[in-house]
Amino acid sequence: MKKTLLITMDFYPSIGGISRYYERLSRCMPTSDWAVLAPTLPVGVFEEAHPYAIYRRRFFSKFLWPRWLMLVYAIYRIVKKEQIRCILVGQVLPVGSAVWLVSFFTGIPYVVSLHGMDLGCAQKSYRKYTAASCVLKYARKIVVNSSDTAHKAMQFGVGEQRIAYIYPCADIPHTAFIERTGEHYPVLLTISRLVQRKGIQYSIEAMPRVLQVFPTCRYIIAGGGQMMRELNGLIQAKGLRDHVECIGIISDEAKDALYRECDMFVMAPYEDNGDVEGFGMVYLEANSFGKPVIGTRSGGVPDAVVDGKTGILVEEKNSDTLAEAILRLAKDTTFAQRLGAQGCERVKQEFQWSVQAKKLEKILTYL
Repeated sequence: MKKTLLITMDFYPSIGGISRYYERLSRCMPTSDWAVLAPTLPVGVFEEAHPYAIYRRRFFSKFLWPRWLMLVYAIYRIVKKEQIRCILVGQVLPVGSAVWLVSFFTGIPYVVSLHGMDLGCAQKSYRKYTAASCVLKYARKIVVNSSDTAHKAMQFGVGEQRIAYIYPCADIPHTAFIERTGEHYPVLLTISRLVQRKGIQYSIEAMPRVLQVFPTCRYIIAGGGQMMRELNGLIQAKGLRDHVECIGIISDEAKDALYRECDMFVMAPYEDNGDVEGFGMVYLEANSFGKPVIGTRSGGVPDAVVDGKTGILVEEKNSDTLAEAILRLAKDTTFAQRLGAQGCERVKQEFQWSVQAKKLEKILTYL
């Protein structure tokens, strides 16, 4: 039976929202019709069992130019072995260039999946913009994760009729609502890669104002990244060691415990030189635990957070408006609980991996 081949640079066990997006969708696709091509695993990491075929290959060569020519050969061999009928491209560049070349010689149609940041990077040079435009031009469909990403795709000449939405989703916990107990109130939470554009520094800068009203407030920051030292320095400089803690990378079990422990989820991303929050699955995760969320009007965040219904949206790079939103939720617990409950219901109704996978399956079937 002919299959669809997903080709992506980001796939489990890689960390990040895009990796999880493709891994969760793959779980819900028809296993007999689905195959994945992903990069080789790091040394010491072993492949888990998958119900679908997964190939691990080196994507890039140290000696060939362009470096992705090695990927063309790997794709071609799998296409012949598995009788691939169509390809889902995980990244417009450079994976899309390799798939475009394979499609040119084999006639196999392909669909490009976009997440926002990839298009921002493609706009940084004329060469990348031209290459991305070519890949998108010949794709049968363009899958996007948010209205912001759709708008960016249109700037590359993609017509609205070729765009389809496949949203990221949250894994709904079995026991979402557990009453928090403890001496600190309120408890704020951020779970994120610690990089500049996530805006965690603005959440920290908002804390002194919050502490004036709620002196026992606690703020937990979970995740790893290049800004760990800088954020800890900011916490020290602001005199917040007793209230703000960066706890590093955590397990899924610890993450669930933190979602249950917190009173609200806070992440204030902003666009940084084309690097943007494509959607924000963590907002849906927090909502699935019945917690209200605070985000910014940046990138695809407004698709993940409905302002005034599932959370509060504030402007980018503004610790004052962030503090106001935190204080509003902390003071008006009835409002906060309503946002959390409405967010949880929205996740249950609209953001299920099985539902999104069905949409993707239909797109791929009728190319």
